[in-house]
Amino acid sequence: MTYDFEVSTIDPRVGGTYEAWDGYITGHTVALDPRRRIMQSWRTPDFTDEDLDSEIEVLFEAVAEGTHVTIRHSDVPTLQRSYEEGGWEDSYFVPMRAYFASL
Repeated sequence: MTYDFEVSTIDPRVGGTYEAWDGYITGHTVALDPRRRIMQSWRTPDFTDEDLDSEIEVLFEAVAEGTHVTIRHSDVPTLQRSYEEGGWEDSYFVPMRAYFASL
């Protein structure tokens, strides 16, 4: 089974592939602990042939207000770190807040 979102296709199993932003981001699921942790490789066409895939880890923690989400993005090539200047917030968190608020 795959889940299609506005900009993503995900095969939700370890070893399953995913893509986001019309194929700009690609990778595969490295580890999956439902409701607790997702770890995926992450690569864009802007990575050079010498760049290793970066890794993204998403941790979920139940808190009184709902769920606390922690994202760790490691091994990102130096020239690809725009997420540190608001890329994650603008491209992911703002749309996710709007989506979940609409449910």
